[in-house]
Amino acid sequence: MSHELNKSKSFELLAKRQRRLLLRIVQEASAPLPMAELAKQIGEREYDNPSTSELESIRLSLFHNHVPKLERADVVMYYEDEDTVYTAENFAALVGMLKKVENGGIPRTRE
Repeated sequence: MSHELNKSKSFELLAKRQRRLLLRIVQEASAPLPMAELAKQIGEREYDNPSTSELESIRLSLFHNHVPKLERADVVMYYEDEDTVYTAENFAALVGMLKKVENGGIPRTRE
């Protein structure tokens, strides 16, 4: 299912810090990542020494909120049987928008 990302939808997807972190981590990995590994890497970027409960909270937020939202926009695909996140058709476009926002090319939206 293909969805073209317009600027408004892209900003909406980039509005939350954990989604931006997820995009960066998946791009840096250049490979599909298990949900637990995504949660661990996000936790390490958000906390000095993330606790088990903080990591579980991040994993649940990814599973119930962030990944489904990105999946509906065809940015990532989640395979439950593998518990793994893969890139999808709009991944590169949203990462490109993220880079523009980070480099000051486009005004940031509030978190």
